[in-house]
Amino acid sequence: MAGCGENRYVGRENYIEFYLDSGCTLTIEPRDAIKGMVRLEWTLSEFYADGGVTRFIDRLASSLGIHRSRIKTVTVSEGSVIIDFFVESEFTSDEDADKA
Repeated sequence: MAGCGENRYVGRENYIEFYLDSGCTLTIEPRDAIKGMVRLEWTLSEFYADGGVTRFIDRLASSLGIHRSRIKTVTVSEGSVIIDFFVESEFTSDEDADKA
């Protein structure tokens, strides 16, 4: 393990695992984000041959009119191609929102 608080999120099954050492403190905070899932009628090899996650993020960001850095992919899995992702808030804190 990499260290205290290492975790693994399984998007398709919607659970998170934390690996904690003795004396480790874990803080969980809510996120201001939208969770999404899309299923594409492609094979995984077709998806990755056409640019994969990078191209998916670029196209989604362009469609939504947002910066690509706000989109985080969680998993890409087979079953056609299933992509779980988050679109994060434009603001990273209440302080940032007050500046808008």
